[in-house]
Amino acid sequence: CISFAVDRMIGEKCRVALITEPTETHQPTPNEERYLLASILRLTENGIPVIVEPGNHGISKNPKDSSALAFLQGRPNVFVVEKPTVLYLEGNTLSMTQSESWPQPDCAKIFVLPFPSRAILNGRVEGLSIEEQNKAASAALRTIVSAFRGEIDVRVPNILMAHLTI
Repeated sequence: CISFAVDRMIGEKCRVALITEPTETHQPTPNEERYLLASILRLTENGIPVIVEPGNHGISKNPKDSSALAFLQGRPNVFVVEKPTVLYLEGNTLSMTQSESWPQPDCAKIFVLPFPSRAILNGRVEGLSIEEQNKAASAALRTIVSAFRGEIDVRVPNILMAHLTI
């Protein structure tokens, strides 16, 4: 599936790739890592920046573990997003801040809302029942979405990349 998607994105000259939960566990095999990396590098080598977030399967229940995507962090034009983030797309350039020439006709604002993990809840789940955890997650998500709503720029497309159930 990812080969098909990468071929299609390159063929269609996409300006950005949004990938959520590319692994089934928080400990992908070396072969899975190698294949995912090769796919993502094909995108970036073709001038397509990549936003990727681990999803609920890519995050360990142990907060001391790294996510499944740790091996991608720090790579050029690859944005591993594990907490709510706003990114700015200008042409084929993706960054954490908008340029002085913002907005141009080819700009978009991308709001990334990963799965509501401990990073979103700030560890406030210890000792809570599942129902209480769900209520805490819902409250945290409402706060984040409200903050995102306040940052919408009506002059450009605003894209929400979210890994959650609505």
